[in-house]
Amino acid sequence: MTTRKYSSRSQQTTLTGAITSGATSMTVVSGTGLLGGVTIPSGQTFTLVIDVDTAIEEIVDATAVSTNTFTITRAIDGSTAQDHSAGAVVRHMAIRSKEKDIQIAGLIERIVRLLDEIQSGLFIKFNTLVS
Repeated sequence: MTTRKYSSRSQQTTLTGAITSGATSMTVVSGTGLLGGVTIPSGQTFTLVIDVDTAIEEIVDATAVSTNTFTITRAIDGSTAQDHSAGAVVRHMAIRSKEKDIQIAGLIERIVRLLDEIQSGLFIKFNTLVS
């Protein structure tokens, strides 16, 4: 499973040039600001939205970055790969499916804790019955 990185310090930026719907990389004005202090190690992604709140909004996952150039996987979470113009706004955002991933991970942690508590309680009860 791919690990997704998040940053609360990410700053919006813009594309330096146009990208077509088939492009697998994009260059932005400030890669450092967009990342907000986060790195993208191998096997991890950083979710970005291009042309936020427009008819051609697209969600992409950045899989690598070299200064201001991001390698991207297009059309994430049901969005459609689009052509985007130079100057298009690019933001880091937590999207609904990612929120669900976070919620599911939290639920799994709670279930594991409850199972540990149940197992511990049953062990104590069993020891009391046996002794």
